[in-house]
Amino acid sequence: MRYALLRLIALNQMFGAVLIVTAFVTSPSTIPRLPILYVLSALGAATVAGVGGLWLLRRRRLGLALSIATQIVQVVGYASPTIACRAEFGVSVTADLSRSQLMTHWGFKGLFNFWPWPGAVEPTITVNLLALVCLVILIVRGRAAVASRAPEAQPVVNAASRVEPQP
Repeated sequence: MRYALLRLIALNQMFGAVLIVTAFVTSPSTIPRLPILYVLSALGAATVAGVGGLWLLRRRRLGLALSIATQIVQVVGYASPTIACRAEFGVSVTADLSRSQLMTHWGFKGLFNFWPWPGAVEPTITVNLLALVCLVILIVRGRAAVASRAPEAQPVVNAASRVEPQP
């Protein structure tokens, strides 16, 4: 129960990675229209999120580092008619702030968008509140969880200090 929050974060990242990969696999008609660099970067981000989640489940240092990086990328996003820079892996709770409105969204997403977004009427800043909470949890509890996985040091026994039984 001690590491339940870290497990949930890891599973959420892996779920988001699966959503991104599934989107590319199930809609091959859109892939030829997208630049190869965009497809590779989205699949690369999904790989980092998925592998980071898997290694976080195993409480590895690299998993913690990749998970922190994954959460940092998700915390703040920007969208305008000329460019959108957003990433969301798994469950997300977001607040979108533009000049004219404040909106909230929640749901399951696999989103990696560094591409023009003509659907944006005005510039919008997105804050993923769940990713922010996950980032804080990873920073506060993650190091302790990874450190507790390390095997305890065995005491060194000096041969001269051994007491052998007397006959």
